Amino acid sequence: MAQRPRLDTTASYFLDSYDAEIKCMNTLTDLVKEITDYLMSNEKRLNKQLKDYLQLTYKILNDYTSKKWTDVRPEDISKEVKSRQTV
Repeated sequence: MAQRPRLDTTASYFLDSYDAEIKCMNTLTDLVKEITDYLMSNEKRLNKQLKDYLQLTYKILNDYTSKKWTDVRPEDISKEVKSRQTV
């Protein structure tokens, strides 16, 4: 935050030194912006993948609990339903 161009006021090439330092700082700033943008887009992509995965998981769980889907073989469904019913 407190960085500023290093100035050599005693040299005859003051303007060239100042211009080079400004370009260096601008390049560094651009690099930090690009890295930040990349990290943010990567995090958004990963968050979307996680959200999609959780939504699919909850959908499957909901289908399972509402008996739209089961892990029992088709020929054993009636037997399984009878065993799950409460008396």
